[in-house]
Amino acid sequence: MTEVVEAPENQIWGSYDKTVKKIKIVLAVAWVLFQIISAMLNVPDPARARVIHLTFALIFVYLTFPFRRGNKNIMSALEGCANILAILLAIAGAVYMYTQYDLLIWRIGVPLPGDIIFGLIEIVLILEAVRRSLGWPLVILVSLFILYGYVGPHMPSILAHRGLSTARIMSNLYLGDGGIWGILLGVSTTYVASFIIFGSFFNITGAGAWFIDISYGLAGWMTGGPAKMAVIASALFGTISGNSAANVVTTGTFTIPLMKRVGYNNAFAGAVESVSSTGGQIMPPVMGAAAFLMVQVLGLPYAVIAKAALLPAILYFGSELICVHFEAKRVKLEGLPRTELPPIWATFKRGWFFLLPILVLLYLIFWQQLSPIFAALVSAFVSLLIAVFNKNNRLNVKKLIEACKDASNNMIQVAVACAAAGILVGMVSLTGLGFRISELILYISGENLMITLVLSAFASIIFGIGMPTTAVYIVVSSLIAPAIVELGVPALAAHLFIFYFACISAITPPVAVAAYAAAPLAKADPMDVGVKAFRLGLVAFIIPFMFVDNQALLLEGSFLTIFSAIISSTLGICALSGAVTGWLISDLKLWERVVLFMAALGMLKVGLATDIVGFVVLVFFIIKNLRRNKAAGEAV
Repeated sequence: MTEVVEAPENQIWGSYDKTVKKIKIVLAVAWVLFQIISAMLNVPDPARARVIHLTFALIFVYLTFPFRRGNKNIMSALEGCANILAILLAIAGAVYMYTQYDLLIWRIGVPLPGDIIFGLIEIVLILEAVRRSLGWPLVILVSLFILYGYVGPHMPSILAHRGLSTARIMSNLYLGDGGIWGILLGVSTTYVASFIIFGSFFNITGAGAWFIDISYGLAGWMTGGPAKMAVIASALFGTISGNSAANVVTTGTFTIPLMKRVGYNNAFAGAVESVSSTGGQIMPPVMGAAAFLMVQVLGLPYAVIAKAALLPAILYFGSELICVHFEAKRVKLEGLPRTELPPIWATFKRGWFFLLPILVLLYLIFWQQLSPIFAALVSAFVSLLIAVFNKNNRLNVKKLIEACKDASNNMIQVAVACAAAGILVGMVSLTGLGFRISELILYISGENLMITLVLSAFASIIFGIGMPTTAVYIVVSSLIAPAIVELGVPALAAHLFIFYFACISAITPPVAVAAYAAAPLAKADPMDVGVKAFRLGLVAFIIPFMFVDNQALLLEGSFLTIFSAIISSTLGICALSGAVTGWLISDLKLWERVVLFMAALGMLKVGLATDIVGFVVLVFFIIKNLRRNKAAGEAV
């Protein structure tokens, strides 16, 4: 028998993989410690902290993501050497920037050859890191914006500019704080990193499983209970996750099989989880990373943004609950037997302390008006204390390391996306493209607000194909938000509108990120899941237009104004949900769905007359269908 001898190269790279895993563990712990120390002690200064933050992210990308996406277990010797070279260049660039920073800021406008070389290397490393971790779309977009800086004199008149030299581009993007090292990377280094660490530490307490059990007890017994469980669990988990795909994987593992068990088809079960999990990014207190970018862009406290986002988020999840209830009634699905569900009071007593970190977070941000960064890290510490004293899920070194690994994995993509978006914003500023695009949008729309909003929503969804929410928000807010504001919309409402559509692009076919995450769990076709998610979440696509039209939905105005807006909006989404699902007390005919849809739009639009007409139509259908059910002997 011939003995098979492993090739020396395979031995080398097998050893390489083992070494990389150990290095990543050490780096993950070091990165989390650095972020905590940097945030709490403000050491080093903010500019240098951004350099270290990005360097950690670049090193992790080149240690984690292969050159060819999809070939995670195949790496040639050449590729391994290239990865090592990229890491060494990233470290060299960090050392150069860290040691030279005080001198570099004096060379803005007159960079030395070394500045230009290191700037070019940094941009290439960032774009390759984005390509590996996020794909081509953002790389192509940033590259086009850089190219635009050179070809400005040859562009059509409305887009033309004088053209930029490499020295000027590098001076702005690399030496100053208007590009790579700007506020976007600053948000990633501070706000986003702190909340990611909080989320990772919170998860190791076992709170996620407790939230799911609570949702089981609350809604599992109801009509279509498992679907409602998915909505509630995602709303609860989304308050500390802020990530659509992560939410799908965490809650969908439990909820999708249960939905299928009571009779929901595979694709619809995946769609429910996709829509529910997408709402995690818009649900306070911990919203998606783009919400923290809004803090810096608008110069508003995070508490103000979270407060404004609260009611739209409730309407989002409320509309989905109504839709899944109507769908369950339409296809006559029941809930789970109470004997199979955890008793709600006993479950609450078993894990009430899991609420403490969230309550501390809310108290520090909204009552004490302290920095969200400080509040997130204090809440992370409270989470660790809970894990230490929780005898059912005691904290140990292994769990702590897993939390650090989870935090570092979540920080990677946000950091490189923010760095790339910083390049894009820097080019927009240098070329004046933002002003030109705003003028063009206003010209195309004829300064009509509705057309401008539709263009903005369309742009957010298109850019959302293959791009993370943070990048979508930055691109669209830089180019189109000024046009919306110029038409009289308050800046907060305009930016929330863009943020909202950047988030729900995750359930918009053909590339619906949340649907693609849910499809394997549901054993369904991703496109089928995406289409059903789009239909189920149709109400969500109307909510942003509602709060732009009616600022009371952002909790601005008198109590009476806000209360009336809540009532009309709730009735409107009930009618719209009935029109979408084809059920309201009983099955609806096509013409009834069309009339109900128009009535819903009337109640969702500001105006007493339209509210009254819509309400009368809704009551008419409710009474009509109640009589129909009574005659047929059916229950509501």
